[in-house]
Amino acid sequence: MRKTLLTVSACICINLLAKAQFIITPKLGVTVSTMSLSDNVAFGDVKSKAGLALGAAFELPLTDALSIQPELLFVQKGWRETSSSAEIRLGLNYLEIPVLAKYRFGEADELHFFGYAGPYFGFGLGGRYRFSGGGSSESATVRFGDEPDNYSGNDLYLGGSDEVSRMDAGLNIGAGVGLPLGPGVATFEARYGLGLVNLNKPGQGQSRSDVLSQHRVFGIFVGYSLSLGN
Repeated sequence: MRKTLLTVSACICINLLAKAQFIITPKLGVTVSTMSLSDNVAFGDVKSKAGLALGAAFELPLTDALSIQPELLFVQKGWRETSSSAEIRLGLNYLEIPVLAKYRFGEADELHFFGYAGPYFGFGLGGRYRFSGGGSSESATVRFGDEPDNYSGNDLYLGGSDEVSRMDAGLNIGAGVGLPLGPGVATFEARYGLGLVNLNKPGQGQSRSDVLSQHRVFGIFVGYSLSLGN
C-alpha cells in the first residue's frame, strides 16, 4: 500500500512538473568573502578574499510576479589574516543550494527589477591554504575530515566532525535587473550571504562565542534566463 501511494505521488509530481512553466538561469559570478572570527580564533587583521561562483537557478513561478527559486552553485569562500610578520590565506570550496523567494517588479518581457531572500545550505568540498612569513611560504590542499593515521603528505586536514563543520548554512538576500535579450533575459544581480554556522565547533569548556567563525560573502552574478515548459 505504501509503495502504491509513493508511486502515485511521484507520478502526480512528475505530471505537474511536466505541465508547469519554469525558468532556468545558468549564471557565473565573482565573490568577495571574509570570515567573522572571535578574538580567540583570529591571530591578526581579517581581510577579504576574491573567488568564483557558478551554477544554475531553477525558477518556478507561483504568481505573475512571485516565484520560488532553488539554485545549485559552486561557490568559493575564504578569508585572509595578516599580522606584522605573516599572512594566511584560506580558500574553501562549497557546493551550495539556496532556496529563494523571488519577487519581480515590472513585466517579464520588459526591463525589470527583482529582489529575493531565503536560506542556503552548503557542503564543503575542500580548498587551498597558503602561509607566508619569516622569509618563507608554504601552501597546501585543504581537505575536510580527520587526517589519516601515519600521514606524511602536505595536505591540510580540517579536523573531524567534532572539530570543524563541513556543513554551512545561512541566509541570502539580493537584488538585480533583467533585460530581455533574444529568446531569453540577461540578468545582473548582487547578493549577500550571511553564514549562521560556526566553522569551528566549541570544545570542552568553550562557548559558541569563544570560537566564532562564520562566512560572510558578497557576490555579483551575470546570467541568462530561458523559459521552459508550457
